[in-house]
Amino acid sequence: MNDNRQPCAACYGPLGSDVPHYARLCRPCFTQAKRRETAELQRRIEALEAEVERLRGRAAPVIDATMLRRLIQLCHPDKHSGCEAAATATRWLIEQRDAARRVAA
Repeated sequence: MNDNRQPCAACYGPLGSDVPHYARLCRPCFTQAKRRETAELQRRIEALEAEVERLRGRAAPVIDATMLRRLIQLCHPDKHSGCEAAATATRWLIEQRDAARRVAA
């Protein structure tokens, strides 16, 4: 059955009769490769989790209340013929203002 098969791509040993025909690694090499892959993915997950925590700890930039008021006045949809982009920007600025007020309270 496996007489015509290539040897294991990692250790060059026989693949064995219980290995599927499409396999290129013997079971021990496959298991070892999966363990290495799992360990690498775990390291990457831990690094990403650390980065998320670092970013959560950073304070968001605070816009001065006077400047925020000016920005709202400048981009208000009434000044821009009801433009949807102006409405979206104004809505976001008002949300920022309200969030800053909640934090300050």
